[in-house]
Amino acid sequence: MKQSIVSRNFRFLIFYSLTGIILSIASAQAATQLTLNSGTAEPFITKEGGGFYGEIVKELFSRLEIDAKVIRLPSSRSVINANQGIDAGVIARTKGFEKKYKNLIRVPGSIVSFKFVAYSLDKKIDVTDWDSFKPYSVGMIRGWRIYEKNVVNAKKITMVTGPEQLFKLLMNGRSDLILFEYYRGSWWNKHLNAKAHLIGSPIAEKEMFLYMNKKHAALIPQLAKALEDMKKDGTYQRIKDQTLTRFLK
Repeated sequence: MKQSIVSRNFRFLIFYSLTGIILSIASAQAATQLTLNSGTAEPFITKEGGGFYGEIVKELFSRLEIDAKVIRLPSSRSVINANQGIDAGVIARTKGFEKKYKNLIRVPGSIVSFKFVAYSLDKKIDVTDWDSFKPYSVGMIRGWRIYEKNVVNAKKITMVTGPEQLFKLLMNGRSDLILFEYYRGSWWNKHLNAKAHLIGSPIAEKEMFLYMNKKHAALIPQLAKALEDMKKDGTYQRIKDQTLTRFLK
């Protein structure tokens, strides 16, 4: 009799112990938040973690029942953090990025297409290709390799460190043209009231992708499917309209 009571109590103890462990694990998983990063700024990612990337990541991972956020870092640091696994991933980088950063895996399906464009205060300037810049003084942000590589024969090239300095080259009459990315350029043009005009069509266009550290490789197929679904059901376009295209008006 006494042995039966001890055995029953032992079983109850095991049961409640296991229940406690399971609840603790579930609680820990619910509290876990994946942190991704971005090396760009408004309107793609705001200081508060919002913007296009912030909303896309939040929705994308929520479809996998994962809480995720995006933080803003300097461009080079963002890549290092993602590659070392300090952050879960980086958004958004060009295809082939994984060849250099071996710990990163690309999620199929582009996050956004970057359009590389020119702005000027002079509507009469015409730009059609890389050779179009020869007669003009041109401003660009240091480190933008697509411009540094292709714009080599302009009349004058001025390098700056950020978007505000870039637009002020135009506003202060120090450059005929500035080279930037379409969505960020539209945001800064409005933010600074620069009254700059988009000149010609995009000189180049590149698809940008989400990369995850290999520790999260198991999520890649699910993320690709969730992104595809977001584009099909209209969620992707809604977020884009709310965070990017509204600055084009």
